[in-house]
Amino acid sequence: MRWLHYIWNGAFAYLEFWKRSGETRMIEDASTKNLIIPEFDYYTGTRLISISGRKNTIKLEDVLLALNKKLIIDTESEFKGLHKMAEWEILFTVVLEVFGVDKGFNLLKTIKNNYDEFGLTRKRIESFITDVNQSGLLRKQVVFASLRYQRWIDLNYDATYEARGSIILDLYKDYNLHSLIDKYPETRLRFFLMTVFKDSNIELINKLNQLMIKMKSGEIDEEGLETYLHKIHDEIELTKAEKYFLTRLVFDHVDSADYAELISRDFGDKGLLDLSVKIQDSSNELFTIRPAFQPKEVANFHRVLIESKLEVQFEPIHKFLLIFNEKNILIGGVFWKKTSEYVAHLEKIVIIPDYQGKSLSTKLVKELFQRLIIKKYKYITVGFFKSELFYKLGFEINQKFGGLVKRL
Repeated sequence: MRWLHYIWNGAFAYLEFWKRSGETRMIEDASTKNLIIPEFDYYTGTRLISISGRKNTIKLEDVLLALNKKLIIDTESEFKGLHKMAEWEILFTVVLEVFGVDKGFNLLKTIKNNYDEFGLTRKRIESFITDVNQSGLLRKQVVFASLRYQRWIDLNYDATYEARGSIILDLYKDYNLHSLIDKYPETRLRFFLMTVFKDSNIELINKLNQLMIKMKSGEIDEEGLETYLHKIHDEIELTKAEKYFLTRLVFDHVDSADYAELISRDFGDKGLLDLSVKIQDSSNELFTIRPAFQPKEVANFHRVLIESKLEVQFEPIHKFLLIFNEKNILIGGVFWKKTSEYVAHLEKIVIIPDYQGKSLSTKLVKELFQRLIIKKYKYITVGFFKSELFYKLGFEINQKFGGLVKRL
């Protein structure tokens, strides 16, 4: 695993030099002896020791053949304990990482000759390009996070799904996979498919693979994603472990030890998937936070607001997040609406008197923050209602928005 890390980082450094030279000069002796590589595979910052011994070339194939020979084959010949860890596809991937997908494809297409003795062929390049176009670019962080998970599971083959959930969430953070989401929206799903869903039933894997392709191509929006996941949840018989991991795939703020479950509900002619979570107050009493399931619950929430002397008028665009005690009795909630593409406005929050002083308002609003972040909101605004609570939660006065605002 570490050898693959050295190959990947070393190839990146040598290709980066070729790029910086305007694709005109390469380091002829592209060996490991000329590299300083971070020890751990989740670190970046590989450096070239010397840039002497340069050779003029405008051909990508010259660079790749040198990397294959000097960096990989010669090193594996010198150190017999090293096993062949890198195929040409790794070097092709590094080309795309250094130059970007579009330019990387164009550079790969300039390789017109077949180097059969080394395994570098046009057919192999075309197959790689087709795979990336269909399934997306497999980034280094995802590969190494997945390999580390596999290494862990080999040593802990009987681990509970909660333990597996803990390790994948840690790896997701350690390898900073979230940083890839804006450019590669399929990243989280790909990571889960390569780890906890790897041995799931084939129907679920196929559905998630189809979803990954749609996410990569931009064919599916937020609403379409919810509908698609709703179908998976309702149409496929899932194990407890699969439900557990699907919950954490969709709602990335849910911790491995949190009690949470997916809720499948109909919304008009569409199905939506939502989340129900349990929280505890300081006395360890359990509460459930979830959306309203039916109109009756919205009506009950309206009654709670009126009894708290809060005059409100619900609109069709309003959304609700409610909190229930252990007996499933409504004790409060919050409602909000979308005011622009990336902005939500929190209207009112209420907790009935018997349950005030337990920090439930804070927990409820923080849960709302996480759900809005998942839906790509960037700001949440509120009036000066309960301003002392919202100041503590990081809201500030901003004349651009009016009232108080918090960046999510």
